[in-house]
Amino acid sequence: MADKNSSPKIVVLMYHRIDIAETDPWGLCVSPENFEQHLQVLKSEFNVIGTEELLRQISAKRIIRNAVCITFDDGYADNFIHAKPLLQKYNCPATFFITTGLIGQQKQFWWDELGNMLLQTKQLPAFLSFKIVNEIFEHHLSEPLLTTEMRRLHKQWKYHEEPPTDRCELYLKIWERLVVLSYEEIITVMGTLKKWVSADLLEDKRSFPMNDFQLNQLKVDPLFSLGMHTITHPDLSTKKSLSQLKEIDGSKYALEKNYGIKTNMLAYPYGRYNQSTIDVVCRLKIAACFTTDQETVNADTDMKMLGRFQAFNWKGEFFKNQISGWMF
Repeated sequence: MADKNSSPKIVVLMYHRIDIAETDPWGLCVSPENFEQHLQVLKSEFNVIGTEELLRQISAKRIIRNAVCITFDDGYADNFIHAKPLLQKYNCPATFFITTGLIGQQKQFWWDELGNMLLQTKQLPAFLSFKIVNEIFEHHLSEPLLTTEMRRLHKQWKYHEEPPTDRCELYLKIWERLVVLSYEEIITVMGTLKKWVSADLLEDKRSFPMNDFQLNQLKVDPLFSLGMHTITHPDLSTKKSLSQLKEIDGSKYALEKNYGIKTNMLAYPYGRYNQSTIDVVCRLKIAACFTTDQETVNADTDMKMLGRFQAFNWKGEFFKNQISGWMF
């Protein structure tokens, strides 16, 4: 019997943004310079395949060695501006999972906007009190004025680290409450927070969702494919089955109706799902679903729970070592 550890494995990479941000608590940004180094490594050391080829190999139970697959979540405009030309330059296929209800909106995704407000605004009121659904949330801010040192700490801070400032702690507290809400509830809370901040936010349009023109440009290039990422990016594991069905099926319908794309691939927002989610995707006959579980793909992988590895803002050599560690 063959050693399972010696069987060929595919590493599926997950990117979000190809850009540089003032603050990035979730590590979503990879600079264009480092992303190009990633692609150089992939082309010289590995076999880059598209997600359709990935599914074919799993179905046939014939996995090629050294294979890597590139995916992007959310549908940020910088994917079109920065990632697309580099992927074309190195002839690397990629799949973009699109949050269809936010296409073309002229504002940031809510988690980025929240970070912009709390981590980058120069002066905040010292006291915050507002309603989050049925909860009265209150917080006394110990550091209302953003100092140069705080700005430096915010730029370096990642969510899994101890919050270096009161603002970082506040960001996590509010994020944890918002992530389980409906999109309508999130927008209501964000509107309240904007009034509290009472300052103009510096928004970079590259951090907005892609628009119709950009998605249509991606669609016509055979290197690229588009997949579902729901309508409003909810935590599916906290939603009832009917709500999950509407989010997933609505995303599928929007891609087909508005862009002529018949897709059978989904990436779970936040990588979160439950048995109800699996039941829904089976009912909708979705062929492949991608998680954020750090697991390689092999011939026996359940196609409703395909693992992925997040690529961070690493230099090329470190990136190469990471992939080799995951694969071998």
